[in-house]
Amino acid sequence: VADAVINEVVLACRPYLKSKGVEVFFEGRSDVAVIMDSDVVGQIIHNLLGNVEKYAASGRRVEITSKYEDEEIVVRVRDYGPGISAEHAQKIFEPFVRLSSELNEGVSGTGIGLSIARDLARIHGGDLMLLESKSGACTELKIRVTKARDKDENTDC
Repeated sequence: VADAVINEVVLACRPYLKSKGVEVFFEGRSDVAVIMDSDVVGQIIHNLLGNVEKYAASGRRVEITSKYEDEEIVVRVRDYGPGISAEHAQKIFEPFVRLSSELNEGVSGTGIGLSIARDLARIHGGDLMLLESKSGACTELKIRVTKARDKDENTDC
């Protein structure tokens, strides 16, 4: 169940986000049993929350939602920080790119996190995108999954 994986990451990240003054809200609506790479989904969500801690803590809030739709798990991570300009929207997914601003000053990292996260999503039949947002930033992760068979289902073998 994707919600269990996401909730595990939220619980692990909540203390360091709270230490930065960020409240975390998770609304899971993907409680369907699916076959997916839990480690990959967990790593991507962890990366997105790490970016909130580094670059968007000033927004004081992050909202995570999930749903199962058309054989995909869709996870949105929305923060209320300074956001990302349209001109930089695609650059954030390029390896070793760190947008130069006061926000990055004193922030550690190499700038490959979002590039790796997007590559992982695409390798697993999905994508990671930055959605338009009036304030803050909103990322959407889509991962193709297979619905798990019910235990009661008969099989031929």
